[in-house]
Amino acid sequence: MMTLLSETMPLLLKYSPIGSKLMRALNLNEQIYDKDVVCRAVSDYETLADITISCDNGRIQLQFSNCAFDEGVTVHEFENYLIDLMNA
Repeated sequence: MMTLLSETMPLLLKYSPIGSKLMRALNLNEQIYDKDVVCRAVSDYETLADITISCDNGRIQLQFSNCAFDEGVTVHEFENYLIDLMNA
């Protein structure tokens, strides 16, 4: 379960323990980010990372693992790509 700092924050990055390794989590507000656009971005990133999507309490939660590049860089580039898609 992820702890949210504020319902008004559109993004929240956090590390979640998965087995013996940590996985980067990205939390998006459903009122700001369109689920279809998020799913398209996840699909476009399928060769760069394994991204698991779940929705709960008005949030879209993404878990990143097995990133082809540095995990932090991958998540930040994903965020930039998602914002570009939202603005297209």
